[in-house]
Amino acid sequence: MNRHPYYSPHELNRQRYRLEQLVAKQPSLPWRQVLTQAGQRLVRFLTANPAEPRIWQSSQRGQVIWWIYDPVSQRRQSFQSELEVRQWLDSRYYS
Repeated sequence: MNRHPYYSPHELNRQRYRLEQLVAKQPSLPWRQVLTQAGQRLVRFLTANPAEPRIWQSSQRGQVIWWIYDPVSQRRQSFQSELEVRQWLDSRYYS
């Protein structure tokens, strides 16, 4: 007694094609992302000035917080607005 289902040649070809498409698509996407990210990091590394402050945003309870890390003073500060960040940058360069 054969308990395996019978698949027509057409159905087998269709399933094989779908599997080949899945396998062909999967490796290219992660490798492309990895290479893109590595390239972006390399460009940032090669063009970055180690004395320049690093600025980023985060969100706390729905409010945007601006962060600055100053490698010269080795201090991290937070600000409530972009204007405060700009004022800090101006004071750093012009004082």
